[in-house]
Amino acid sequence: MIADFASVQYGRVTEGENLLLWSTNTISLSVRYVAADENSAYLLVSMNENSIQTSEPEENTLSNEVDTENTAVPAIEIPKDMNPIQAQLYMLYQIKLNDSLENTSRQIHLTKVPIWGKPKNTELINYTSPKRPNMFSEILQRNVNIRFYKNNLESVFISFEGDGTQLKEYLISKLGNPATETQNVVLANMTDYSWKNGDYGLSFSMDKTSGHINFYYVPYVQIVTKISLLEYAEGLKSTPTTVRHLEDMIRSNAQYKESFKTQMKNFPEYEQALKEAGMDMSIFN
Repeated sequence: MIADFASVQYGRVTEGENLLLWSTNTISLSVRYVAADENSAYLLVSMNENSIQTSEPEENTLSNEVDTENTAVPAIEIPKDMNPIQAQLYMLYQIKLNDSLENTSRQIHLTKVPIWGKPKNTELINYTSPKRPNMFSEILQRNVNIRFYKNNLESVFISFEGDGTQLKEYLISKLGNPATETQNVVLANMTDYSWKNGDYGLSFSMDKTSGHINFYYVPYVQIVTKISLLEYAEGLKSTPTTVRHLEDMIRSNAQYKESFKTQMKNFPEYEQALKEAGMDMSIFN
């Protein structure tokens, strides 16, 4: 029903595995179906306003590609003494975490993600970019999500479709073995990996058909997590059905419950915000 409605509004749909895409001159819409277990599933919906720019921004010209065993790596000059995790983001998009919005926009075309309603926080702003990555472009999605905190680049989130094994092995070859390797608390078929080096962090999640990478600036993690959780709880106030569904997930998933309890312990304001959203707090006992 959702697909039929969207096709009436936005025209012909492009289908991928558990993924539907629509694109017009004004919007890009994606709907992903994720089966969590035998009884639960999710629809992840993303809609972005396309840039008013009439032609795609020029890609940085790269030359002298060097063939390696796993992938063709473009000959991009990495600044001296650059952090290894930052260097991998730089290889992909030639942008730097904690750099200013102004400097970042000179390197990559940015489109601000529309904000619905009147959010209490205005320090955390999301952008998207259609720039093609310099490596692994056959699986990395082009609409990369780029988030700024107080106009400084806080994180870069990149989704991919397909087998991410080669990408994971490439990261290990550059960064060493991941610091952690755990099962995703919501999606049992997905494995989470993480690396951290000084002020820079990278998380990588994958299953057999898809996944994502998140580069982030460590000094912003606490405040950005707090802002995100409080905004999430604020949104729950207007969606009681979502609150009930969330309660069912917490009851049925011990890891998910512990994750919520840890978040509430770290951020007491979040616990109060969930109470105000109407959540049954007895489920955490």
